[in-house]
Amino acid sequence: MEGLIVSTGCWKKSQESTVMLDRIVDAYELAYPNLSVHTQNFPEPGDLRSISVMGQTGYGMSDVGEGKDTAGSDLIIEAVDRDDPRPVWVMCGGRV
Repeated sequence: MEGLIVSTGCWKKSQESTVMLDRIVDAYELAYPNLSVHTQNFPEPGDLRSISVMGQTGYGMSDVGEGKDTAGSDLIIEAVDRDDPRPVWVMCGGRV
């Protein structure tokens, strides 16, 4: 996992911070000790926080294009431009 990107959607037309994602990682942190009992392959909560970035802050196509790059789009571009034959998987999630 290289990044967690917060963005907008049809139910949240604007997004100015990673607060929503931070809350999800906070909940994950509560479950992390129990998850770690079963396998050490789960990422640490602090690692997830360190790769959480903002994506598109406005809604729809009017907020994409020239001059509207974000930390999230930069993260994806860096991954696909890397000299690495593995596929880049981008998961788009819904409402939490």
